[in-house]
Amino acid sequence: MNASYRETIKGLIQIVWADGTVDDRERIILGQMLAELGLSAKDLLEVGKMMQEAPELPNLDEILKGPQADKEDLMRVLLALSMSRGNLNAPELRYIQAVSHRLEISEEKLDELKAEVRKLPEQKGKK
Repeated sequence: MNASYRETIKGLIQIVWADGTVDDRERIILGQMLAELGLSAKDLLEVGKMMQEAPELPNLDEILKGPQADKEDLMRVLLALSMSRGNLNAPELRYIQAVSHRLEISEEKLDELKAEVRKLPEQKGKK
């Protein structure tokens, strides 16, 4: 697993743990996201270890080097995962705002990304 993937996964796990618990729905969504990354068995074991408790905050430097579209894609994924129950709770919202600030995503753009995520099929009817 490369450094960018590792830090992205840490971010995903951090948002799952933001409210202090990990429910089955969050595990399923995270599992689907990890499956799409095509991780090896060794990588999945590493992720399993990370899931034991809330990981350290991701080092976003690898992601910061990338294009703005990559930063926005990361925010979409974090938002989709955190909004899996319909709304952001306070700890998730604080985490999302901290990451978006670090990625230099404006409040207006963050609002646009939230609106996009709310329109996704899984999010409909959960407002």
